[in-house]
Amino acid sequence: MKIKEPHRRLHGPWGHVDGQHNELIAAQIRGTRVLDVGCGFGSLVAYLTARGFDAAGVDNDAGCIEKGSELFPRARITIGEGESLGFPDGHFDAVTLKDVMHHVYRESETGKVLREIRRVLAPAGD
Repeated sequence: MKIKEPHRRLHGPWGHVDGQHNELIAAQIRGTRVLDVGCGFGSLVAYLTARGFDAAGVDNDAGCIEKGSELFPRARITIGEGESLGFPDGHFDAVTLKDVMHHVYRESETGKVLREIRRVLAPAGD
């Protein structure tokens, strides 16, 4: 079933759970520079940014990025592909894939995505 306006879920119970996930993820991050691959609307990027992280997000769904930019204007989110992230080598201290691994597995060349994540992750990154 396709949800007509999925961003509206952020204002209900699903949004509450999403917020709890953001808290749990943030508590595990070491360092300050974070990339969220498959960021969707950017709620995690917005959460991290509000807490002082230098966070960025990429997603291949232009509609999510457009709506996310409206919902979270301070979040740095852009259209991008997991196979080609467009950031310098070793740029991030941490990379997150919140609710996205099933997309990587089903819709991407998994090996390429994981190699690209490793490339943008600092040598001591998480």
